[in-house]
Amino acid sequence: MKDFEDLVEKLLKFIDILVPFLIAITFAVVMWKVIDAWVTHSDDPSKRSDGQMAVVVGVVAVVVMIIVWGIVDLVASSVF
Repeated sequence: MKDFEDLVEKLLKFIDILVPFLIAITFAVVMWKVIDAWVTHSDDPSKRSDGQMAVVVGVVAVVVMIIVWGIVDLVASSVF
């Protein structure tokens, strides 16, 4: 059973590295959309609306990622 535990441990370490990276990428994309919509095209209402939608989707995505990360960590700490 040692091999399975090693596999799970490596997978959890990979997830611990991957999730902050994905959160950073999501933050960068949202900031890019905000700058594009509200700074570069501030006079275009449709672009501003797209920027608002990007912020909402980005915040929801980050919250979901953090919740899933927490659930995985909780399960991993209680099982292993």
